[in-house]
Amino acid sequence: MTTKTTPETPLQKFRRTYPRVDYFPDVEAHKVIERMQQASPGKSTRELIDALVCAGGKAYFPEIDNVVSRVNG
Repeated sequence: MTTKTTPETPLQKFRRTYPRVDYFPDVEAHKVIERMQQASPGKSTRELIDALVCAGGKAYFPEIDNVVSRVNG
């Protein structure tokens, strides 16, 4: 919590706008994430999950045309 003497940090401002999402994959999703990590070892788990969510969004909602996957492989 912030006070008048303690300004809000950039992370606190970010989290106020974009709340954290805790995610625990099921077995099948975990296998996909592991396979993606093998194909793109330099990518973080967050980047891989973002890519999966974006790909799924494009598949379910074709009108989403401004979303570009950042993972190749």
